[in-house]
Amino acid sequence: MWAKDIISPAQAVMLKILTQIFRAKHMSQETDSSAPNVHDPSTVTDTNPTPPPPHNKLNRFNTTIIKFIFSVFRQTVIPQTCALIFLQGQIRGGQATPEDFPLNLWDMERVYEGVYQFLELFAVLAEDPAWKKLLVEWEIVHELIALLKELESGIPKASLDKSRHRSAASSANPPTSTQQPAQVIVERPYDPAVNENGATTEAHDGEEDDGQGMIGAENPEDFEWRNLKKLVVLVLSSLVWKSLEVQNQVRENGGVEAILGCCSYDGNNPYIREHAIMCLRFLLEANADNQQIVRELEARQVIPSEVLDKRAYETFIDVNGRVGLKRKGGAPMMN
Repeated sequence: MWAKDIISPAQAVMLKILTQIFRAKHMSQETDSSAPNVHDPSTVTDTNPTPPPPHNKLNRFNTTIIKFIFSVFRQTVIPQTCALIFLQGQIRGGQATPEDFPLNLWDMERVYEGVYQFLELFAVLAEDPAWKKLLVEWEIVHELIALLKELESGIPKASLDKSRHRSAASSANPPTSTQQPAQVIVERPYDPAVNENGATTEAHDGEEDDGQGMIGAENPEDFEWRNLKKLVVLVLSSLVWKSLEVQNQVRENGGVEAILGCCSYDGNNPYIREHAIMCLRFLLEANADNQQIVRELEARQVIPSEVLDKRAYETFIDVNGRVGLKRKGGAPMMN
């Protein structure tokens, strides 16, 4: 039986707040750790400065919170989300019918927002070496690869024509000052509709919403999970960077092939190709087993040339300590 709320809106808000808290802590620690330049006397104010007290990010309270969040992610969120995506693929393949899909579009939006907030939090934690070590010990790679595989197999990539059509539709109806403001979306357990006798009834899944804008023409089984796959790849890139242990975990979970599948255009995940190439470069660095997989696949011409051409892309670290990718001599790739 499917839960109506895999992730409730309140839980998604709490995750977003926690993400901002941990991001602020990470930024403040980077600022505090900047030492004065000993070669410039003007920057040294005390010949015997007192070192600041150590900031223990992994105290018992913080660790307990993150461990609980991760356990929910592993035991509930990933299994049910992957099951939804798998069912979407079954419906597209004709092995199931749209009537078999258990959630409406309103429910899918709530699930999507919650999953995205989980991944946002893990993306922030993966940028910090101490939290990254803990996530690696918990083998979060298993859940990330499982989600990536389901998204690759169950959700079709949006073509360039579809993306252009979507952009053209948006530009054809630009917002103007004379337009009426959008109505506020109010959470409610069901969508009321008034029948011809004036009685209030429950609207069926997939019907047009009564002005609130929650249920549109799109079917819930066609939900696209936009940008979710790209975010998974970004988290994996942070985890696998300079980590032989994560390189091996990704390979053991079939992640090399899954990330290779992301090296093609997908209008639902802008710039995922560049991010996947960066992740692959990290996976191959000084890892003979992963390189062997690439050599075996190279004969089938499924490896992007940029992965093997060291002159094409290079990695860099931005001002916030995040690893990025750019063309040699060019500007950094956009997220």
